[in-house]
Amino acid sequence: MRETLGPIHYWLYHKIQLQEQLIEELLRWGNEKRAEVIELRIESHKLYGKPAEGKLETCVQGKDIHRWLQEKLDSVEYRLAYIFTLLLDDKYITMEETQAIFRENGLNTAKSMHICKAQDKPMDARELYKRIYDCLLEGMPCDDVNEIIVSTVDEVVWKRTKCIHEKYWKQVGGDIIYFYVFRQAWVEGFLQDSGMKYEELQRHIYAIKK
Repeated sequence: MRETLGPIHYWLYHKIQLQEQLIEELLRWGNEKRAEVIELRIESHKLYGKPAEGKLETCVQGKDIHRWLQEKLDSVEYRLAYIFTLLLDDKYITMEETQAIFRENGLNTAKSMHICKAQDKPMDARELYKRIYDCLLEGMPCDDVNEIIVSTVDEVVWKRTKCIHEKYWKQVGGDIIYFYVFRQAWVEGFLQDSGMKYEELQRHIYAIKK
């Protein structure tokens, strides 16, 4: 390997794998509606590359780690936009159904991390913000998408300074608005049992608070 694997590489790979889970859940739903899911999956792989499988150290052996991770990030972003857009256009899935899939995934992810207000020491707003973005993709670490405005135990407010996802949706003929609707549903699910709530205070400015 040209570079030693470090925590940040595993962190990013974990985020990519979580988005792969969402793609699989969309495909599973499409299959229940009799969509030609096998063909859709194969076509997405032909166009945008296959998902990474297995341990990171095995996947990147002999490769440039940064370049490989960027390629896998691009691949999963493109495939999420592509697969949802085709499922929606062919009426195999609705906005409401997709929101429910994302919300449930967020809730299950939080449960796997033992996030619950009934804990002896529930997570505060700062901890929850960190956990959320340990899961959600926002490009590479150097992209620096979010700017923290307020950070206390009871409230975190942040501003999205740029959108790094729209290019993927434009490429597949999709609408980036859907992406942010689904992301909101995911965060709401993630926070459902936390004792905190998520709000969009104004355009591009968001909060987690009691």
